[in-house]
Amino acid sequence: MSLRDDRSDSPPYCYDDGQAHTATDLEDASVDELNTPQVHTSFQSAFQNTNTSLEIRRLNRMISKLRDLFRKLSIDFAGHDEELQRLAIKSKRKNRGGTPLLRPRWDNLYDRFRTLLDDSHKNATTASAALRMYLVVFTDETIRSGEYDDIKAEVNNLITTANTGIDSARSFEDNFSKLARDIKAFEDDIRDTIATVQTHGSTVEERLDSTRLRVKELRVCLDGATSKTQMTKEGFACIKCLLIGGLSAAAFLLQVSPDATTAVMHTLAAIYHGVQFVEMLKEVRELKKQIREENKIITNLEKEYEATICLEGSLKRSVETLDRIASKVDAFSGIWHIIKTDMSELRSELASVASTHVPEAVQLLTLKLVITRCVYSKLLQALDEYVRGTIGCEKESDDDNLV
Repeated sequence: MSLRDDRSDSPPYCYDDGQAHTATDLEDASVDELNTPQVHTSFQSAFQNTNTSLEIRRLNRMISKLRDLFRKLSIDFAGHDEELQRLAIKSKRKNRGGTPLLRPRWDNLYDRFRTLLDDSHKNATTASAALRMYLVVFTDETIRSGEYDDIKAEVNNLITTANTGIDSARSFEDNFSKLARDIKAFEDDIRDTIATVQTHGSTVEERLDSTRLRVKELRVCLDGATSKTQMTKEGFACIKCLLIGGLSAAAFLLQVSPDATTAVMHTLAAIYHGVQFVEMLKEVRELKKQIREENKIITNLEKEYEATICLEGSLKRSVETLDRIASKVDAFSGIWHIIKTDMSELRSELASVASTHVPEAVQLLTLKLVITRCVYSKLLQALDEYVRGTIGCEKESDDDNLV
């Protein structure tokens, strides 16, 4: 079986003539069928009706949102750093004295992003100038043979400009891709910090439970101290001397309220100086002091634990935001990849046409240039729209530097 027979097994396609055509049939179709005035007019009309401004505005809005995300995270990380230092959280990683600060490293990524935006603005401005040169060169719908050498020279200049654009696009793509990778790497540091915060939170929680248990034990001791027989007897004796018909009620209060018992004991201490009684009173005072101190510790630990939980939640939300930034930075690098590819194809096509003096080739070039000029007019509009948008970003960037 021949190669052609083998390829004829490709699936058929049906067109207006009612016949089934294979992919091979399409490949073998005459180029002349496409190079007709009707087809060229149709293509030209399609590109003339293309509205690129909307998409470029979306791109500029995406860039603006990226900048807002960078700034928001910069503020968040500053707060995280302050909280980490306040909590004195140590990193779980070995050979490191503590958890590294987040904001300085994030601001470095932010600075790189702004630099790339500035460079992309310059590149778009250069490309816009090149496209204007292209439109000036091919203003006529016909190319006269006497002008061909001059046009070929202009085409070669445009090829040189395109080569520079390709190199710039490649640089942008590499730099944006590296920035996206570094943002992903920064995510790992955030996750490490989250793990450290979680460990710290568990430690604080254990200390909190232990302190609460200690307070319970102290209260039991206090209840025991304030209900000792000698103190109770002295209290009843004092109350009996001072009350008429209220002994039972007073006794009830002494039993249910340690504070009431302590108040009575202080009164007794002022008039009664028995060694045993004074020692018992000292014990009560010491226990109450310990309880107050432990309660302060509990309050501080509760605040620390709450702050740790809030920090953990905020860091997790930051990771989600980083995911969005990395994906959008990747998409932005893809834009320059598309431009680079188109530049390469344009250079190849121009170089091929510029190397021939065949009249038919020149005529075909003339037909193609009508459409190409329309395409580049739209691309020029898109670049101008992008440049205007990035100029706005530059002004915002200057405002950032004043903060």
